[in-house]
Amino acid sequence: MTQSRSQRPIKKSLRLIFRYEGETIQLSGIKRVKTIAPPSDDLSPGERASGFWYEVRDSSDQPLYRRIADMPNRYAVEVRSDDPASPLTWETINKPQGLFVVLVPDLGTAQDLVLFSSPIRPLDITPGVETMQARQELEPAQEVARFSLSGIEPERR
Repeated sequence: MTQSRSQRPIKKSLRLIFRYEGETIQLSGIKRVKTIAPPSDDLSPGERASGFWYEVRDSSDQPLYRRIADMPNRYAVEVRSDDPASPLTWETINKPQGLFVVLVPDLGTAQDLVLFSSPIRPLDITPGVETMQARQELEPAQEVARFSLSGIEPERR
């Protein structure tokens, strides 16, 4: 069975590079690339959805593409310990910082890229409790950043 033209994967994508420090997220670069973006997840996350995802939205603020991803900026990481009885433990990151990259289809009707996340504030770490980050990620997600895609130069032919 052949796919209709509208169902075929879009072979051009936008690679967006983000820089974060704590809860502040900045878009540091956009590049058009000739590759197929990962498929979209379900466009309606449901009420009280938690975790991290990003959406491409149109001018009516309707989602065109949605991708669930790992939370990029964390206040704790699981690390090896010297205790043989508990080889892994949580360690707090006081000032998380770094980069993350997302790949989205280059859609002509795209207006914004919107990031959603459960709260990323630091939580108390109780010795012996391995679920600190999991408790944090279960809280309902909310919009944490929005970046315009409308000002991107059209591709030259």
